[in-house]
Amino acid sequence: MSSTELDPVKWKIRKVHKDKSAFIADFDCGQLVSKAGIALELYHSKSKKQVFAKASNGKMVLSGQASMGDTRTYLAVEDMETGEVELVPAHRLAMKRCIEQTSSTKLDKSYAERYEDFTKNFGTKKLQNIIKTRERLQVSQVNAKLVASETLNETVVSERVEGTSFVDETVEFPRRNTEFSSVKNVYSLYEVFCRVDYECFDNYASTNWAFEVVNKDKLVEWAANDTYSKYVLQRLGQVSRDETLRKMQLRCLAAYDIFTYIYKLKVKELRARDPMPRVEDPYKTQIMDVFSRVIMDGKGRGLRTISLKAKDKIIAHCLLVQLYLEDFRVDMTLLQNDIKAPTTRINNVAWMLGCHVIQGRSPSGITTRTIVLKLPLYEHKGDGRNRSRKGK
Repeated sequence: MSSTELDPVKWKIRKVHKDKSAFIADFDCGQLVSKAGIALELYHSKSKKQVFAKASNGKMVLSGQASMGDTRTYLAVEDMETGEVELVPAHRLAMKRCIEQTSSTKLDKSYAERYEDFTKNFGTKKLQNIIKTRERLQVSQVNAKLVASETLNETVVSERVEGTSFVDETVEFPRRNTEFSSVKNVYSLYEVFCRVDYECFDNYASTNWAFEVVNKDKLVEWAANDTYSKYVLQRLGQVSRDETLRKMQLRCLAAYDIFTYIYKLKVKELRARDPMPRVEDPYKTQIMDVFSRVIMDGKGRGLRTISLKAKDKIIAHCLLVQLYLEDFRVDMTLLQNDIKAPTTRINNVAWMLGCHVIQGRSPSGITTRTIVLKLPLYEHKGDGRNRSRKGK
């Protein structure tokens, strides 16, 4: 064997493409016999960060997905005349069998039907559950549109009528502890923070309110630009210098600022690609799932909405955060100035939390309302009657 035969083949690279990409399908069922090959259907996610693939040979359906990040795999295209090659970044698609087909798929399906098929195979768990629920209840397309329209209207309806004095019993308020001997034990802080990891609020505070950044000039600038809630700006200048206490106070202020921000979101802002840019993943998704829900419109799109009941829940969490910061006694206007909610609405939420609302009058003759969390708790019955409940 000559030395020429032992030398490896060398190519001259003409160009490395950066604006193009290729996909290499790896099938888990072995090498395919058909010379014609199988056509791949590719779908890009909205963020363009993932690609989903679907293929079928009439007997089985295969699916796979690939991340569109950096890759170390390249596809070489050789010019047989010059021997030069062009390199194209390639992403591998691990194609696995997912559905055994017993009959050929109909090609005359509507857009909504094809969307449902795609969601069942590649959609998120939440979207799949929505479709399963709709099928189980056998909701027609017309009724689905009506339900979606009514739900969408919830986010644009103005505040409840001022004379309303009853909060729907189905509102999911923060859960009380089953046993409590003092007012500090009525609600756990984990429940006050809507069962989201403390790290979310600690990171928010350290990123936006570092000790060396918060000063009088900065607070004036933030107030002029309406950067943060009014109550937060008021309290930032009063936080403790003790490291442990300061961390706890900033954690509460971060939670309050995030909750009031969500409360004031308009419909268009709520459905933006990133409705909470100052909150990092995965916490922003967790918080949005606590206070909002995704509904399907007539075109099969998932739209996020916040109902009036969910807004009552946001008010409840904001009140509890303020009560912990203000030693369980807070002026109602501190929250009202931030969210512009009617007095009656905040009253009702406070009563549902077990708080007492004490009405008074200032020296200038202005009516004042103070929300107090104390034992025995105030129990609101919704019909004008109430009774106090002691801790066990």
